[in-house]
Amino acid sequence: MSVYRANKVMCSECCQRRRLVFGALLPILMLLPWGVVHAQEDAVELQARPDLRALRDGDGQAGARFGVRREPANPFKAASGKHSGREAASAGKLPPAIGRLLKSRKAASLEAPSIKSPYSKLRGAGAWALGGAKPRVPAVGDGGGAGEEEDGEDEKCAAGATANFCQDWLVGNVECGGAAEGALEPGDGLLGDGTLVDIWLLELDSTQIVDINLLSDEMNTFLFLVDADCFVIATNNDCIEGDPGSGSCLGALLEPGSYHLVANGWEPADSGDYSLGVNCEPVRFCGDCVEGEAVCGETLTGDLADGDCLLPDGSMLDTYSIEVVEPSRLTIDMRSAEVNPYLLVMDENCAPIAEIDDADPEAGNLDAALVLDLRPGNYFIIANSSTGGESGAYELSLACEPFDLCSDCRLAELGCDGQLVEDGLFEDDCVLQDGSFLDVFSFDLPEASRVSLSLTSIEFDSYLWLYDENCEVVEANDDCQPGNFDLSCLTVDLEAGAYFVAVNSYAASETGLYQLSATCQAGFDFCADCNVGSAACDDLVTGTLDLDDCQMADDGSFVDLYTFEVEEPGPVIIDLSSLEFDTFLRLYNQDCEEVAVDDDGGDGLNSRMTLDLEVCTYVIGINSYANGEIGTYDLAIRCPDVTLCRDCEVGSIACGETVRGALDAADCALADGTLVDSYTFTVEQASQVSITLRSSEFDTFLNLSDNFCETFLTNEDCQPGNFEVSCIEGVTLNAGTYTIGVSAAGAGEAGSYELEVACERADNCEDCGDGVAECPGMLDGFLDADDCSLENGRLFDSFELEVLETQEYVISLTSGNLDTFLYLYSGESCEEIAFDDDGGDGLNSRLALNLAPGTYWLLPSSYAAGAVGAYTLDIGCNKAAACPPCETGEVTCDEPMDSAFPLDTCSRSSGQSEDIYSIVVEGGLLDVSLTSAEFDTYLSIYDSSCLPLAVNDDCEPGNFDLSCLTLEVPAGTYYIGVSSYAVGEQGNFGLNITCEAGEAVNLCSECVTGSILPGDVTAGDFPTTECTVPGGAESLELWRLELDEPFVGRIRLESDDFDTILDLTNGDCELVDRNDDCDQTTVNSCLQVDLDPGVYFLGVSSFEAGSSGAYTLALEALQEPGRSIGPFLRGDVDQSGDLQLTDAVAIFSYLFLGDREPACLAAADLGGTGEINLTAGVYLLQFLFIGGQAPPAPFPQCDRSSSATDLGLGCSRPQDCF
Repeated sequence: MSVYRANKVMCSECCQRRRLVFGALLPILMLLPWGVVHAQEDAVELQARPDLRALRDGDGQAGARFGVRREPANPFKAASGKHSGREAASAGKLPPAIGRLLKSRKAASLEAPSIKSPYSKLRGAGAWALGGAKPRVPAVGDGGGAGEEEDGEDEKCAAGATANFCQDWLVGNVECGGAAEGALEPGDGLLGDGTLVDIWLLELDSTQIVDINLLSDEMNTFLFLVDADCFVIATNNDCIEGDPGSGSCLGALLEPGSYHLVANGWEPADSGDYSLGVNCEPVRFCGDCVEGEAVCGETLTGDLADGDCLLPDGSMLDTYSIEVVEPSRLTIDMRSAEVNPYLLVMDENCAPIAEIDDADPEAGNLDAALVLDLRPGNYFIIANSSTGGESGAYELSLACEPFDLCSDCRLAELGCDGQLVEDGLFEDDCVLQDGSFLDVFSFDLPEASRVSLSLTSIEFDSYLWLYDENCEVVEANDDCQPGNFDLSCLTVDLEAGAYFVAVNSYAASETGLYQLSATCQAGFDFCADCNVGSAACDDLVTGTLDLDDCQMADDGSFVDLYTFEVEEPGPVIIDLSSLEFDTFLRLYNQDCEEVAVDDDGGDGLNSRMTLDLEVCTYVIGINSYANGEIGTYDLAIRCPDVTLCRDCEVGSIACGETVRGALDAADCALADGTLVDSYTFTVEQASQVSITLRSSEFDTFLNLSDNFCETFLTNEDCQPGNFEVSCIEGVTLNAGTYTIGVSAAGAGEAGSYELEVACERADNCEDCGDGVAECPGMLDGFLDADDCSLENGRLFDSFELEVLETQEYVISLTSGNLDTFLYLYSGESCEEIAFDDDGGDGLNSRLALNLAPGTYWLLPSSYAAGAVGAYTLDIGCNKAAACPPCETGEVTCDEPMDSAFPLDTCSRSSGQSEDIYSIVVEGGLLDVSLTSAEFDTYLSIYDSSCLPLAVNDDCEPGNFDLSCLTLEVPAGTYYIGVSSYAVGEQGNFGLNITCEAGEAVNLCSECVTGSILPGDVTAGDFPTTECTVPGGAESLELWRLELDEPFVGRIRLESDDFDTILDLTNGDCELVDRNDDCDQTTVNSCLQVDLDPGVYFLGVSSFEAGSSGAYTLALEALQEPGRSIGPFLRGDVDQSGDLQLTDAVAIFSYLFLGDREPACLAAADLGGTGEINLTAGVYLLQFLFIGGQAPPAPFPQCDRSSSATDLGLGCSRPQDCF
């Protein structure tokens, strides 16, 4: 049964079950007032907050929460990734060469290659970007010629500075091996975030490994690598992550062509001298490394040995040239008993075509094999090893058979009249190298046309190809709409000529019937033929994307075009919104060249552009992000009056400053005669800002505008009846420039005034709060351009988390379109205490840690500054884990052990299996070695509380077979973890443990410097003892802490002289907890603790041996945790363990029939309102039967609750549901 049919059946069965349930409930439901349940609306906010920096995406400006900072549209085209003109990355390590018949992965991203891509040997380990991808096919209209110049044409109207950003801000050429000196200064090009740019042209006539360095002593640099069409290839902020003074650098494998190097500053204020250096190394692993010529049908033998050419990863290679004289299918096999074979195939320019490591790794076949369909030409076959340092003999065999896909597989001619061709894929059809079947149809275009192709099948996952007359790939499509595997489609603008269309399946061996059709529209003029109307400033246009609309040539998505006349130069804000599809906004100049795009610059998935436009005729494109989306939309255009900002400015004002001025007849006047003075005001970081205007001579009026002169906040009187003072208090503003307007409430009023601005750095917690997180719980959110931003430009949301008892928390942050970054802040001080980038799957984040009772804040964010998108925050909590979580066995000193790995079910946090062995030692030197010839070993030692004491991967660099640790330990029980470096490894191992007995080490008696108590702040001079940390050379000193009562608080260790490490040990001198750095911005240490009465020791040590200097050690008490009730499961009124119809009946019976009160009233409060009423029962019925909103926490797992509404209702008989 096909997926299509199976889904139909499943849906039918589901609907039948739902109708039966609804039929039983109908008498009850008909009596209920369904209109009483409403989604709670967000409180109305008065202002919008601008973002610090929208990295590469200048059209993503602020939204509607805080002071809006408008940003010009992004001059680097399609920076958000949609329709960048580049092929999606293939499933292999290298992107396919031009014309390669190679499918991309399902739901492949269209983003330009990332600087950190692990998929190619030629890019190195996370350090190379592949440039020079397939040039875009010239398109008729819809931006196909964007960025190109034609001689003799008049100047084209532009968005921002010009229609061709890369050309117009070009300051010179830079060559391989050369360096350019320049300066960023006012008058240079501007990106969307207001940062300055210089652009340099780099020309390459051969494939090169290129290293680019941008250095400056005067600013924090940022570097873009951009292709000839102004598409971003890669970016870099800091050569050394976190060090803004290290400059910016990129490494790339670039094919012949033109590239732009963009020198940029991180902040709008950054300017100064810089040097731009370019070093190039010709790719020598093709022609310069040829060992000989390969001929079809022969087997070659060779050796990878010292002196061979090397790839960037250090692996040795032999290269063989081969000439293909006719279209052929080439089969290459590389076998070896001495190295792990790796195969690469390059074209005559040494551009990668294909590469493969293991033919069938799951079956243990580590040899390499490739099957390629090649056009006539010269190629290079590279025999290589999987990793660096491998050497040994190999065999390379080649087999060829004539195969011209377009002619050998052609079935018939395809007409351009839209008539359906009905045929099928069968087992006797042509077969591609991936094992899928193929039918080919030819068609001729007598003149340039827009061609739309459609392929549908309900029996296989369709895949559609378009080839030119030379059988080179022009375009390909898998699914018209994500998840719809039955339909493939293409819309392309083609010149006159011969073409081929191939019907194919996504997976191997699929067969079945299909329908194919083509329509051709000759003389197509995109901007004329797709125009549906016109729009003007201050218009609100409502329209509909539907199936009869024009389609985009790159992805087949529907589009409406509107002509837009700009009569006065200045800022223009274009908003596109829809409740029915994910909007995508485009802007074209009068020559139908695309000059700006935006995906999600507005609220949610809506689009917004903010641009400075010249007097000209533009075309606005209404488009959807995904192919096939349709629905109604609203297009709104605003052209702000910039008079207040640009014509009335009398000066500037800074935080903490007071200026005095006067309104008089010589001042700027508005249309109604109101006199105005305006002041520019710059916020360097997210701040709480208060503005006060005072005058005893006129009725004051205060106005605050964004950097595009749009007013978002005003005030006439701070207090009713006091006409002499206007104020805007406590507004949170992100970094940016604003305009403060000083005026009178009435026309003609004049006199002296005083203007004052006060600023306080914004609190990342309460000032930016978005709600409350509970455990267990799941929150869906969206990073918008109007969210708070950190100093590094990352947008974030902030959720309060109350922890009632010490538990292990696992917090996951996932997203389909963001590289997530998760922060955890203390509720008491709003300081960062933990963070994670990619601890989860892929680019998702995950924190696993024990939290003491108290208030915390979760800050979901992204790795990239300014990035916006949807996310899910999942919070789980459990009682503290058992120690050890599993015990594989016991080991003893001086008795070597041989065993197999893994034998148990434990695993490390990163997913590798781990066997744990206990050992009892008498104190002294503990020496442990783990060896295996079958897997890459990884060794850990834990103390009796299961806290890690030390870990080791390799004793010596490059020796993956041996891990070793030596520690000086006191007497006690320890746990030895036997694991592998990579997930899934297994094999036999040897464990050898030696114990060197000696006098018991008692650090807690010999190394104590003094005593400390809660509330103390103690200064010290490190080191004051001769003690060292167990197993290391770093000095150690201890402070004794004796508690007569429980202590919940924070321990801080700070020093300006050395990188601190803070240890907490119990009275038996056993390690309880340890911290190196509080967060990524500091080398100071801190611990959040919940301690019972008793004796503890605080250890002061350094990250590096030999460090010394002054430090302070402080103990800060936190507030006691609040009261809670429960546990209970929200909605489980009858305490049966789950939610069902009987729970709603229990609510109605209690309300209307006088039945007894529910055992836990809080569980019956479905809406969290603090009342048990009819709405609660309706809420539950809607959730159970019509997909209504899920109950608030505690749900879907039972837990305690400390919310005020639940405390008010109470829970007299809690459930036993933990």
